[in-house]
Amino acid sequence: MYSGNLLSSDTYANYFFYWLHPRPAELAIGKANADTSPLIMYLNGGPGSSSMNALWTGNGPLRVTETDSGVEGQDFAITYETAISWAAAGDLLWVDQPVGTGWSYGEHTVTDLVEIGDELV
Repeated sequence: MYSGNLLSSDTYANYFFYWLHPRPAELAIGKANADTSPLIMYLNGGPGSSSMNALWTGNGPLRVTETDSGVEGQDFAITYETAISWAAAGDLLWVDQPVGTGWSYGEHTVTDLVEIGDELV
C-alpha cells in the first residue's frame, strides 16, 4: 500500500491526500493479473467527506474496529482483510478532495462544483 500527497493544481500549492492499494496477484480474477488491473478510484460523497472512511470501514482492505480493551489508547485494532474489500476487482485509490477535506491541504479553497471537478481532473 502507498499513501501520500498529490499536487492538485498548477496554479496553487494544493495537495490531495491519497491511499493506493495495488491488487494483490493472488486476488486476480480469471485471466487478469496484477499487471493489468484496472484502477478503481473511490471518492466519498459530498464532495467534502474523507474517502478514508471507506478505506477503513467500507470497501478497503483495512478495518478499524473497537476492541474494548479497557486500556486507554489501545481501544482499536487495525486488520488487513482483502476478502471483504474491493481488492479482487482492481487497484484501489482513495482520495480526500477537495482541499480542506480529510488530510488534503493547500492555499486555495474551491468555491463551487466546477472548480472541484477541474482541480480533481
